[in-house]
Amino acid sequence: MLNQAFEDVIDCCIKKDVHRIFFQKVTKKIAPDYFDIIKNPIDLTKMKNKAKRGEYKDRGDLLQDITLLRSNAEIYNGREHQVAKWAREIEEHAIGRLAEAIAGLEV
Repeated sequence: MLNQAFEDVIDCCIKKDVHRIFFQKVTKKIAPDYFDIIKNPIDLTKMKNKAKRGEYKDRGDLLQDITLLRSNAEIYNGREHQVAKWAREIEEHAIGRLAEAIAGLEV
């Protein structure tokens, strides 16, 4: 049940990512120096696969990856860059949807 809720939250994040910036991993072709700066990359597809495999044991695990997604965007692009702003929107959306999903499970 819990992992399905996590998958649903990630699906909502994927829908929120209208520019498809966070959907899949960054490539060297897109950002040649990305992996010099970001040592722990994460993307929504990787998160979805982790949820499918049951790697998220609780909401804290999922929140950690959501925060990492936002943090990586801010570190690489700068806090005021539009990509960082989109990452914060996804993070806020995910936190809200996760709270709703968990509340729904507790009823």
